[in-house]
Amino acid sequence: MKQLLAFTMVAVLLVSMNSGCLGLFDSNKEPVLSIENGDKVKLNYTAYISGLFGDNGKVTINGTEYTLGGVFATTDVNVANNANIVKVPSFLPKYESFYVPTQFTEGNNVLPRGVEQNISGMKVGETKYIVVPPAMGFGYGENSKIKTISLVESVPVYVNYTFNHFQSRFNDIPGSSDVGVEFVDPTYKWHVKVLEVNENAEYVIAQNMPDPEGTYHIYKWNSTIDDINYSANGGEGVIKVRNHAKLYDTAEDARSSTGITSGGIVTAIDTLNNTITLDYNLEQYGRTIIYHVQVVSIEKSPTTQ
Repeated sequence: MKQLLAFTMVAVLLVSMNSGCLGLFDSNKEPVLSIENGDKVKLNYTAYISGLFGDNGKVTINGTEYTLGGVFATTDVNVANNANIVKVPSFLPKYESFYVPTQFTEGNNVLPRGVEQNISGMKVGETKYIVVPPAMGFGYGENSKIKTISLVESVPVYVNYTFNHFQSRFNDIPGSSDVGVEFVDPTYKWHVKVLEVNENAEYVIAQNMPDPEGTYHIYKWNSTIDDINYSANGGEGVIKVRNHAKLYDTAEDARSSTGITSGGIVTAIDTLNNTITLDYNLEQYGRTIIYHVQVVSIEKSPTTQ
């Protein structure tokens, strides 16, 4: 009888150990943590522009399909250095040690609100796609940084420069010896020939001399000559310059006439109204973002332990 009782007690203990009923035998088991407000979190993420600047595949989130567009930020060095993963035009790979999990306190809005609100309750190792609209992400940018240029620009054949303007544009102090000399235009990169120098009135008349068959790089894209009319506009003449821009091209060499000199991205081409829209805001402004996140670690706040 004693032997049977002892055997029964051992069996009960074994069952308890296997089922986790006795806390004594679970003392080494890590608790399952989930993110709460005030916790210190380490998070890996890759952020995509939804549906723009390329196609990195499709994902379905809450029943809606989204296109993963260009990547503008990541903590993953493999994503950053993978040439097959499309990036936004402004993306520049950093040094390898730059790519580490981001660390923050949940609720401090270090990351966009739309991200922090949607990681609440996630556990270590868990991954998730999160849709972040502009109002919960990076906002809408500045309208003053959205500019338009002409799809086909008109440039005069003959230009009347003051001495100061000519000197600043061609880095030359004008004089009578310049007549017949050809310079290179700093914007259009074609030849400019000096026809007349009036030292008394301090002006220079010069002729723009593009190659009708030439290709120019006024911006980063190619530009070509549509037409040259030497008698138009009362004898001033006109050169029609066509910009062969494509969506999401960058205008790194855009002129000061846009108000900003670098970084513009082509976001619209309107052939009907002869315009190209350049957006100098960063790509994430005014757009829906798709974040792919993975929780690396959670350090509980004293108030959530």
